[in-house]
Amino acid sequence: MSCPVLNSMPEELSETLAEFATLLPSCKEEDRAVHDCRTTVAQASSFNKFLWNFGIGTSHCVEEVQRFTNCNKQREKVSDAIMSHCVEGDHRHLARQYKTCLKENNNDPTSCKHILSDFLECARSFSLTQG
Repeated sequence: MSCPVLNSMPEELSETLAEFATLLPSCKEEDRAVHDCRTTVAQASSFNKFLWNFGIGTSHCVEEVQRFTNCNKQREKVSDAIMSHCVEGDHRHLARQYKTCLKENNNDPTSCKHILSDFLECARSFSLTQG
């Protein structure tokens, strides 16, 4: 299922956000570990499930979920640092800038592409220096 917010915004902006996401730490391995663990739990034998009633073999996937949560916190921290450095600390500032530019240029995204490309250049540069 796709994100309704991304589908309602101009293509250039959604492409910029997608490229920005590639600059952040990936949590795909952690996400896969949570998925695999949950699948294993869901496919457990009836006997194992019976033992869970007595507290044997409980707390499934706690470590995997903690790693995934920690990864997402790190991802958010990096995102916040980039935003703080490149757009006055707030993604809404970038959105307002872009929206104002569109309004001033008859909704012509090519006239406002520089706002997005400047942001991405700053984000790439910041990522390289922080990496």
